[in-house]
Formats: sequence, C-alpha cells, structure tokens
Amino acid sequence: MSFPLVGNSKVKGAICGAIACGKIPHAIIIEGEKGLGKHTLAKYISAAAVCSGDNAPCLKCAQCHLADIDSHTNLLPINFYWNKTARGSHRSFLVLCILYNPFNHP
Repeated sequence: MSFPLVGNSKVKGAICGAIACGKIPHAIIIEGEKGLGKHTLAKYISAAAVCSGDNAPCLKCAQCHLADIDSHTNLLPINFYWNKTARGSHRSFLVLCILYNPFNHP
C-alpha cells in the first residue's frame, strides 16, 4: 500500500517518521470533510501499527491483511459522526475497551 496522503507534507512526514521509528501514537484523531480519505489513512496507520513483516506496513503478513479488511481484533475504529448526541456512551465504550489486553501480538 503506497502512502494514501497526497499533499500536506508536514502531516505525511510526521506519520512516516513515526512509523519508521516504531513510535506510532496510541491514539490519532483524523478529522475532515467527507471523501478526503480519512478511513484510508486510518487503515494505513493501523496496518503499520500491527504489521509483523519488514518495512511496515508490508501488506503481506496476516496482521496487515486483517487490518486491511477491518477484522483485526486489536484495532478499534470509532466513528463519532454517526451519532453526535451520544458522547457519554462513546466515552463509556472507550473506557470499557481499555480494560482488555490485546488479543494478538504482531
């Protein structure tokens, strides 16, 4: 998977640098209008975070494949846009999720 972000060299440099150093943040907020590639960028970063191959994300290992099809048990995509009135329930859900250890290790 080539890097999905076109333009914005500062953001691209920060994300590529974090991936190369193996220091991907524990949470990333991706915000913008519909159709800008937020989901694609999130999938790229998450695949890099769980990749067990060389040159993350390799897209050849089982971890990358699971991330690509949104089936990895350790990745939790959260879309707050579908229900903006339920912020409290989103917080409760996140608190519940952090109580569990990861299922798979890359």
